[in-house]
Amino acid sequence: MVKCMGEIKIRTLTPLWTGDVDRECKSIKETGIIGSLRWWYEALVRGLGGYACDPTSDRKCELKQDKFNEAIKSGKSIQGALDEQICPACQLFGCTGWSRKFRIKISDNTSFESGIGRIEVRSRSYRDRQGRSKIPKWYFPSPGRRGHLDLEITPLRFNESELNALKLTLKVMEEWCAIGAKTHLGYGVFQLIKGDGERYELTPEEVESALSLFESVRSNITSNLPDLKWFFFSKVYLDDSFTNEKTRIIKSLELRYDLRRLFGRDRNLRYDIMGTVKGERRGSKIYISRVYQIQDRDEMRIWGWIPRVTSSRDSIIEKIKEMICEWGNITWREFNSDRDDKQNTNDISKFIKENLLGG
Repeated sequence: MVKCMGEIKIRTLTPLWTGDVDRECKSIKETGIIGSLRWWYEALVRGLGGYACDPTSDRKCELKQDKFNEAIKSGKSIQGALDEQICPACQLFGCTGWSRKFRIKISDNTSFESGIGRIEVRSRSYRDRQGRSKIPKWYFPSPGRRGHLDLEITPLRFNESELNALKLTLKVMEEWCAIGAKTHLGYGVFQLIKGDGERYELTPEEVESALSLFESVRSNITSNLPDLKWFFFSKVYLDDSFTNEKTRIIKSLELRYDLRRLFGRDRNLRYDIMGTVKGERRGSKIYISRVYQIQDRDEMRIWGWIPRVTSSRDSIIEKIKEMICEWGNITWREFNSDRDDKQNTNDISKFIKENLLGG
């Protein structure tokens, strides 16, 4: 029997946000944690050559019981029958006709951050279509939550490798991105802490077990969905002095504004990369955390996904890195790229193990 993940805590470095039916964050919801965990699990599956469906689309997986039973009667194994109908991510996280293989229990020890409301970034300005000078504004109508979560992942019917794959996914999220919703607005940067207060780390055996699982689900099906091979991850180390949370938020909004203006001459490209609420809504493909402090150092993290089919993709990422470098010393990770400041490798498993998990 596979043991549960054990006592593990999530400590927020920036407020965490998961929405409810009222679009507020009165408590941290398991569904919000599972949703972002699944999103990154899918990106890892695709990055290592597997196929993961888009669970929000018409082409999402569905297990048809009659077809499944016929496959079993014909002599196929349960795994073989599943592989014919549903992708690896759905096999773990569930889909229509197939339930999730694990349960997450959260003990919420967080509290509301102070209300933020509207923030004006007075260090930046633009002109509207009438030629009037405007100050960019962002709205934070519902506060997030700070503190600790006790997280317990209990296997219901999966093997040790699948549990390790979940752990690996969490570690990549902890090191380079965020968890929960509204991560494009700086929410959700976190640390994994053991019960004794020390950082939660994976053993080399757990890492190898997880990578072996991801490597075993290769597929010939390709898609233009989020894929780890087409991401970049960066951290910016800041020398500025921040007197309160509002100044930390403003700093990240300044960088968001500058990146958006970087592609100002090409509206379609800007909307595609940075998102828009006008017309056909698009989510941002670039995420910028708030400023947070770790080991007495202030930093921000920036990560993004530029699809492989994007025109002038390499030039776009080069411009993004050049701008970020103007903000301070940075760390940069990118698969199969000379821009990676640790090592350039075209081995995706090595990239994950040594470049993303190796600090």
